[in-house]
Amino acid sequence: MANDNLDDMLDRALGLKPNHMVSSSSDSNDKKNIEDKIKALLDVIAKEKEAVMPDATAPNNTTQVLEDKLKKLLMLISQNNETPNPRSKSEPTTPNVVVNLSQNVAPQTKSNIACESCGSTAIQILNDTFGMCKHCGAKVIIKKPVNTPPVKINIVNNKAEIDSPYYVMKTYYDEAEFKRKSLIHLASIKDTPSNILDSEFEEVYINYPQFMFCTIHVDGSYSASIGYDRKEQYEAYENKWDPDLKKNIRQRVIKERTVTDWRPYSGTVSTNETVSVGIKGPFAHGADEYFDDLVASCNLEVDATEFTESGLAMEFASPSASASEAVINKAKSKAMGQVRFPGDHVKEVRSNFSHQILDTKFCIAPEYVMPYKIGNENFEARSFTTRFEPMGSFPSIEKRVTKNADKQSRKYGLMSILLSLFSMGLAVAFPFIVMNVFGIVLGILSMIPSIIGYILYKKLRAKKEKSIYQMLLGTKLSNLENYLTDNGMAPLTAEERALFEVK
Repeated sequence: MANDNLDDMLDRALGLKPNHMVSSSSDSNDKKNIEDKIKALLDVIAKEKEAVMPDATAPNNTTQVLEDKLKKLLMLISQNNETPNPRSKSEPTTPNVVVNLSQNVAPQTKSNIACESCGSTAIQILNDTFGMCKHCGAKVIIKKPVNTPPVKINIVNNKAEIDSPYYVMKTYYDEAEFKRKSLIHLASIKDTPSNILDSEFEEVYINYPQFMFCTIHVDGSYSASIGYDRKEQYEAYENKWDPDLKKNIRQRVIKERTVTDWRPYSGTVSTNETVSVGIKGPFAHGADEYFDDLVASCNLEVDATEFTESGLAMEFASPSASASEAVINKAKSKAMGQVRFPGDHVKEVRSNFSHQILDTKFCIAPEYVMPYKIGNENFEARSFTTRFEPMGSFPSIEKRVTKNADKQSRKYGLMSILLSLFSMGLAVAFPFIVMNVFGIVLGILSMIPSIIGYILYKKLRAKKEKSIYQMLLGTKLSNLENYLTDNGMAPLTAEERALFEVK
């Protein structure tokens, strides 16, 4: 028991075990307490050695342990006398913990703050303003900054690192140009109504949706069953008409069929994919391919600027667990899309992917929005400010055009139906009229006029529908030219006029 008590006291003095009896007083009192306890420990060690050494049967390792711990204790005394205490009296005794994810340092945590994404209270403190949820990896605001630039949490290999601020995509055209381009786009859609330009157009405003986009390295393996088609001949028996015997006889014939041979197939894929996901705004939790193209075709050093230089002031969203999962699944899906299977058929496809997040960036993509109303329905035209790519909603009269086209081509449809009925009658009658193989052949040939009639009907109807759309586009083109002139906008270019041709 004496050895156990001594070991415990030595461990606490050397910092190997927590000592709940250490006072949190000033530096001078701390030093005196340490010296007093060292003296007490030395006395206990001396007594313990006297009790241990006379006993010849005592194990040598006990003495060795005492000597080793005594050396460590002497080193502690020497360091305590030579090294001054850098802390002032006003500072707390608990040292500050600086989070460095590249080292094995235990970070501070707070349990009185909950993650907005998953509700967990296991929050790792990164600095005075931000923390990171240990459960889902989301950024958590500890204390909202006042007039300070945002701090981005960069997720790299499932670790959080403080990195550069958000990017903001640049604006390359103004609201007036956006409105003009949107009007041209709405009028050039073939199935928008002819009075689309009579809509009540509201003022253009700007949205600031936020995106996270990651460069993810994906490694994976896949397997499948690949089918290869081949032709093979086989024997069969058929009843054929014998003109000499005047009856059907059973004859052996050689036929051909398609057979699929299945073989196992496997391979690997390794690629880097840059993918995005919306984390705030109208694109939140969406995995729109358009923004992937926008980012992939943009050089952030040229087409974007850092948030601190943009003049914007707003709060930033943290990527939720679902957003992070969506961007990873999207990268894996793109990687699988690069696989090209051989053969004629594929089934039982299996894949197994691992990923490594190489880089994470956050980006604000300003978006023009122009609400408008036609009748009692509300719509909006939208596009990012970096380049015009129309999005949004618009009214459609496609059903009305289809109905009108059906009405105008109804007579061709009736003719096709009558011709089909007549051909079907001949196809049934000929085998009974001509009681041989020629009757069957004549029956089949009688179906040809009905087939030709149906094809002609479909072509005439498509031509009629195209004519209606072209007339509708011509009306909207004329209205658009008048609208642009009346509102002092630039006239249409040859390229813009070409949009009003039905393809």
